[in-house]
Amino acid sequence: MKRLLILCFLCWPSSIFAEVDASVVHKIVAAELLALRMPARSPFCLSILPATDYSTTGGDPSPPLLAFLSRKGMHPKRASTCIKAVKGDVISIEVTPEADGRLSAKVTFGVFTGEDLGVLRRSGVYQFTRGSTGEWVIQSYTTQISEEPAKLRVAPP
Repeated sequence: MKRLLILCFLCWPSSIFAEVDASVVHKIVAAELLALRMPARSPFCLSILPATDYSTTGGDPSPPLLAFLSRKGMHPKRASTCIKAVKGDVISIEVTPEADGRLSAKVTFGVFTGEDLGVLRRSGVYQFTRGSTGEWVIQSYTTQISEEPAKLRVAPP
């Protein structure tokens, strides 16, 4: 019996141990959609960084994370879906634990509009601390871009 348990532990995917807290991702996505005045049920693609796999599916979130966000009323898709279709809203999140028990999350919200075209709509860093009940709470947000992106202009044919 001990061998079976050890074998199962060794076969367990290593990425599950580095999975980002689903409630943190939910709070980030909700804040991003609200900041851009988009409905909470807007479809979006989600990328979790850093990806150790550099393929087109390397940054895709785990199925349990996508299911959690869906249960919260959101419409998440894997980042590879937007990359393959070369269109769609993509939220990229990179969460880093800090020494004092806080979390820092670098977030970008971009829109794929064509094969070589895209618009960066927001980029910034969220700081999280533990609340009195032990859940993660957004402490602050610092933007990394100073102005709204210019609108794409299409030249007449």
